[in-house]
Amino acid sequence: MEIESTTLWDFPRQNYGDTPHGNNKYNGVTPALVIWNLLQRYTKEGDLVVDPMCGSGTTIDVAKELKRKVIGYDLNITRPEI
Repeated sequence: MEIESTTLWDFPRQNYGDTPHGNNKYNGVTPALVIWNLLQRYTKEGDLVVDPMCGSGTTIDVAKELKRKVIGYDLNITRPEI
């Protein structure tokens, strides 16, 4: 995959590849490719990513996949690891 080079991004589905990211049943779930693009653009391996409203856990899943350290928490816990 390549980082989007424009300011207009279009991601028609939640996941990329064969691995699910986040919980599709969660209202307001962010497409994984949005998170992937942001983390590729603004972080590097080993960086710490903090998501204080991690909701479905998409950021957690993508950050771990990209070898970033990650802390995610939410008032509405949807997964045991959040």
